Amino acid sequence: RAFRRAVAGGAKEIYLTSQDTAAYGLDIGYTLPKLLKLLLRTPGEYRIRIGMFNPLPLRAILNDLLPIYRDPRIYKFVHLPVQSGDDDILRAMRRGYTVAEFVSQVEKIRSAIPDVQLVTDIIVGYPGETEEAFENTVKLIERVRPDRVHVARFSARLHTPASSLKQLPDDVKKRRSETLSRLVLKIGYENNLRYVGMEQRVLIVGRSPKGQLEARTDTYRIVILDNADKRLIGKFVDVKIVDAGPFYLKGVLV
Repeated sequence: RAFRRAVAGGAKEIYLTSQDTAAYGLDIGYTLPKLLKLLLRTPGEYRIRIGMFNPLPLRAILNDLLPIYRDPRIYKFVHLPVQSGDDDILRAMRRGYTVAEFVSQVEKIRSAIPDVQLVTDIIVGYPGETEEAFENTVKLIERVRPDRVHVARFSARLHTPASSLKQLPDDVKKRRSETLSRLVLKIGYENNLRYVGMEQRVLIVGRSPKGQLEARTDTYRIVILDNADKRLIGKFVDVKIVDAGPFYLKGVLV
């Protein structure tokens, strides 16, 4: 009902968001793919952004989920946190999956959605993370080449099992964070460069912090337009991509 009201009221973007969207419905005998099929019965020109899901619960629904991404109203955007590229660290974190399974899921996603925007998360400096374990994470990012990576330094939370473990020095965590951040900026820029010269259908979603228009491609990539015409907000328009940065594209109206 909330979804239908939003579309009827003129909403052009609807976010499905939670701590883990792949776990949706496990307590009520439902699934995320079933929910999406129901939502997509609602007519209209809008975009649904599916929020973050983790590899463990994704395991059960991936085959049913991927065909739904063919609908043009679903952003071709996947936020799939891996957290570490080392199996020993993943076991210590009790993540419930391996690096190989994460890579397999990414390959399956990209096979079904070739232009998908892939976002992942990495935690550096988890207790017990050796230099070799960190290098395994670097190698994973170099192999998978995600479009964006949220890099976080581990910090202990009270009353968690990890808080009682021997913590890594802050300078080690800082160095690893900076090393990985430089790498993901480079990869993000290189990934975005391939769009320069292309035309894209975008949804104007608002203003950028500098007052320009901000839009989203069908893969949820940010496009900045040197245009301040607020009447375009909420409209679908065609743009030509003329420049790129690590986190955004720059475009002009066609």
